[in-house]
Amino acid sequence: MRWTAIAGLLLTACATGQVAAEGEPAEVRLCANRDLVLRQLASKYEEAPVAIGLTSAGGIMELLTSDKGRTWTLIVTRPDGLACLFAAGEGWEPLPRSANEIRY
Repeated sequence: MRWTAIAGLLLTACATGQVAAEGEPAEVRLCANRDLVLRQLASKYEEAPVAIGLTSAGGIMELLTSDKGRTWTLIVTRPDGLACLFAAGEGWEPLPRSANEIRY
């Protein structure tokens, strides 16, 4: 359900030509200019980046959450500025960042 809502947010990008080119694999179709993706997620879900990391392929992975943890979205931005949605959900809960507390 949330993927459908996010895809709807990016329909504006289709009209402005900011999405991945036609003919690219289906999994890339939920991509748009990073600034547009961040604006749309902030506007619709009140989400903002809370974590960031560099991928082995040279992209930037960002986790966005709403202030109260109602929703979350994981995006990866390619070096050319195209951001792709990889996962989204509800009920985000941060875990403590202590090595002593982590048990496997």
